[in-house]
Amino acid sequence: MKNNSSKGFTLVELMVVIGIISILSVIGLTAYGVARGKANDGRRKAEIKSITDSIESSKDFTNRVYRYTIATAATDFPSNGGVIPNDPSGTRNYCISTSTAVPISVPTDCTAATNLWPSGGCPTDLNCGGSHYDKVSSAISSTGDLGNTTPVNVKSWTLCAALDQESPPFCLSSLER
Repeated sequence: MKNNSSKGFTLVELMVVIGIISILSVIGLTAYGVARGKANDGRRKAEIKSITDSIESSKDFTNRVYRYTIATAATDFPSNGGVIPNDPSGTRNYCISTSTAVPISVPTDCTAATNLWPSGGCPTDLNCGGSHYDKVSSAISSTGDLGNTTPVNVKSWTLCAALDQESPPFCLSSLER
């Protein structure tokens, strides 16, 4: 007489186990992606706050203008190699809008702003005031001027970062209004 009892798993049992592992992997990777996006957004907000504090420290109260330079950035961000921090994704920039008037138009309704944020650049209009934004790294000169025009005499500014998990972009503005 033959004994047909075999030891091991059937094909159906193996497929069920593989299916369960696959489902758990998809759930885990999705949760990881959301957590990573939130972590990057938190880092962006912290860096925007640090850059804001650094720019505010360069205020010339006598002339009521900002004199932010590359040297100021080097002093304020030594752990970052002496340069202003970049967006953690590497595909976006922190962007600044400057004005020689007080106050600058502050973003209020930026519902479509994340769609206007080009990869590797800054939006020309955040859909919330018509302000032109430049990369922070491009807007800082070695002559003590913050902005791209000469003479600058920047009296107000708004600094923004596009976020992964939230909309609209996170923006902070100069203290003087």
